[in-house]
Amino acid sequence: MQTARFWLNTTSEDIRCFYDSDGSRHWEVLNGITTDASLPAQRSGVSSISLPLSHCPSLAEIDRFLFHYFSHTCTIRRSLVDYDNPWRSVLLPLCYQSDGLLHMAIAWAAHILRNQCASRDIPRYDQMILAHKCRSLKYLRNMVPQRTDDRDAISLAETKAERDALLLLVMFHCLLEVASGSIREWTYHMRGALLIIKFYTNPKVENRREVFSHEVLELVYSFFLEKGTFLGTTMTATTGNDEEDSLEWSTEVPAIFPFLTGRGSVKINPCMGLSHELLDIISSISNQTKHHPRDTTQAFTALHSRLTNLAIQTQTQPADQDITDTDTANLMNLHSKAFESATWIYLHHALGAAPRDCKAIQTLHLPILLTTLSQIHKMHGPLLGFLPYPMWALFIASCVVLEQDRVKILEWFTVLNCKKPVSNVPSTMAAVEAVWKRRDLEAVSEVDGVSPGYGPSAGVQPEKRGPIWMAAISQLGWKMPFT
Repeated sequence: MQTARFWLNTTSEDIRCFYDSDGSRHWEVLNGITTDASLPAQRSGVSSISLPLSHCPSLAEIDRFLFHYFSHTCTIRRSLVDYDNPWRSVLLPLCYQSDGLLHMAIAWAAHILRNQCASRDIPRYDQMILAHKCRSLKYLRNMVPQRTDDRDAISLAETKAERDALLLLVMFHCLLEVASGSIREWTYHMRGALLIIKFYTNPKVENRREVFSHEVLELVYSFFLEKGTFLGTTMTATTGNDEEDSLEWSTEVPAIFPFLTGRGSVKINPCMGLSHELLDIISSISNQTKHHPRDTTQAFTALHSRLTNLAIQTQTQPADQDITDTDTANLMNLHSKAFESATWIYLHHALGAAPRDCKAIQTLHLPILLTTLSQIHKMHGPLLGFLPYPMWALFIASCVVLEQDRVKILEWFTVLNCKKPVSNVPSTMAAVEAVWKRRDLEAVSEVDGVSPGYGPSAGVQPEKRGPIWMAAISQLGWKMPFT
């Protein structure tokens, strides 16, 4: 019933309009994409759509089906709520105005169905994904300036709608690379989106605030900030320039658009269950361990205070008045709780505590995190793999659990892997197993009185070398996001 509700998303008003309208228009009515003001397009959060899908003659019948599937299922799955989902209200209308975005939406829908289909149908979906992705990339190449100093190329995207679609298109290509298990390519698109923003907001532009729509900027900024923040928790100060790209998303973009500054905001983003303040705390922990590893006492006190205040504010703030579904509110709170518990563990460990011996980690924060993850799995139920999942929180728990809890972690990964075989789940699981193997080898070496003798940290005490997952991830060349 839950899946059917997400698929149809139909109200009694829709049914009335369906019987009051011509039968040939039932798809538009059900999907909330008609241009008739008397019909409930506003219900699904979709407004200002210029054309119905039937006016796109280049789409085959299967493509139209895939786009309808994207309009409902694929856009809903990017958020924990369906009433206030920018992946529908912001992204969907622009698909009718941008060929590149339309083809990318179809490719994304084909990818989701590929994860759910029988093995004999996989090649068919793979072919559709590749075909529409190539068409979208061709459009993107024609719209993006070949040189950053080519200011005449600003005419490639003259209107705000074209620039919005271009930015969303890069974000969606990044998302597909993440979903396809890419190791490095998604960060390439993250840098590309940043370059596009800088290009169209160069010093010659008088009114930067009007270059892109505020709603589009908020969605794109939130997406890349989240990815960059979690990427930063797996990188060291010597891994290259990619960590600087993630820093630019949290510093340079708000410098161009001040309204994006969200530090201190405890409001939970419904797309994932995270607040800007928690993301900023996680980023601050990463920066502290990379650039000021010796100055830990003062940093720990400040970050500890921020996390404590965040927990108090989260518990005391009134519930979102727009959330009337108790299950939805509980799910968002569970995601938030999982991320907060994982951040506490990251804070203690990154600033010096060995997870196995740290009482605060093993007796306080880890049990809460494991219990919360178990509740999330139960609450997701058949929608596990369909709704957003706090992968970073699971990764942190996996890296600090003692041996007796590894079976529980493997069970969760196995279920997730069955639901999303083509995703970042297999890569995350491989990283966790590498961390376990390395930790087991080091434990054996300590018992035998010999150094492990490999990697940059050989002969260094575990508590002095930073988070325990750094060396394993570095050897894997691993650069995956956790959402």
